[in-house]
Amino acid sequence: MAKQNKRKAIVFFSLIGSLSVTTTLLLALAPAPLTPGAAATLFNANTVQSPLADMGSVYRTDRPIVAGAWTDIIVRRDRGISTDGPSLADHFVIGNGINGGADGEIRIAARWMSQTPASSIRGAGSDRCISICVAGDVGGVTILQNQRLEQLLASLKQQLGINADRVQVSTQPPTIAAIPAR
Repeated sequence: MAKQNKRKAIVFFSLIGSLSVTTTLLLALAPAPLTPGAAATLFNANTVQSPLADMGSVYRTDRPIVAGAWTDIIVRRDRGISTDGPSLADHFVIGNGINGGADGEIRIAARWMSQTPASSIRGAGSDRCISICVAGDVGGVTILQNQRLEQLLASLKQQLGINADRVQVSTQPPTIAAIPAR
């Protein structure tokens, strides 16, 4: 009986020690949290998911998404877009691996996280328009960018009740406007 108790104690303390070491390593290696106003990333890996898989991050915003607040989606292409910084004009940017961000990486901008309108885009119907920028270069839009765009559009249309006829494509660059204060 004493041998069994000693064995149980050794196993128990070994488990506690292993968990403590693992926790310490995870805390030491953890990346810094996103700062307010920073963009978040979705689909950083180059694997193709099912159309609506892992889109939950899109709907975890700093401010709640109000039903009916978004009625339109505009997709635009910008060859010189930078995917960093709080002044992004768009709600989402899909990277091409050249102009910032990995190929097919969806950046969720501060404007979406705070549920504020995108900068003015010619052709957009109102400030109730979600703006998606596909980063482009002379090589054109990549296959992975197209796949990610289709996934994002399918999810937004389904979750927010936006009809397909309310999705439009713009070739005009946005007019950069400051992000409204919270």
